[in-house]
Amino acid sequence: MSGLAAIDVADDPLAGMTGGVKILSDIRYRQSRILGYVGKESCGILAHSVNDQKANRIHLVSHWPDAGQESTTSHPGGPYNTVSGGGGPKAWASLMCSRNAMVIEYVSGEPGPPGEARGPVTTTQVSDTPATTRIVVAEAGLRKQLHSVR
Repeated sequence: MSGLAAIDVADDPLAGMTGGVKILSDIRYRQSRILGYVGKESCGILAHSVNDQKANRIHLVSHWPDAGQESTTSHPGGPYNTVSGGGGPKAWASLMCSRNAMVIEYVSGEPGPPGEARGPVTTTQVSDTPATTRIVVAEAGLRKQLHSVR
């Protein structure tokens, strides 16, 4: 993941974080946004309202698995560590983090898929009720493999 190119983000809500984070993906919905990023030994996501970076906030961080660590999933590009959490009554996210990829399931609380996605990312609508998006951040070949996993 550290070999992927960073993207520039206007009004970067992660600018104040210590440890040098690199934003890899920016997915925008009508009223919310979710950023995928990496740190020195971790990956994370930050979801927030487009109009107020402190509203409907979900901030999940997971360290990369240790070498030789067993994974709870058979997804390509692993092993993965997993973390999940909510941000208000309708927003929820889970993050699977490895040294090679991030696999995110995100419920924005809004109908429909995201409107825009930037970075080395693929988005797929996996459910309509509630509207759930699978977001995969990785190099193109691994994103294609992970896209086919259900």
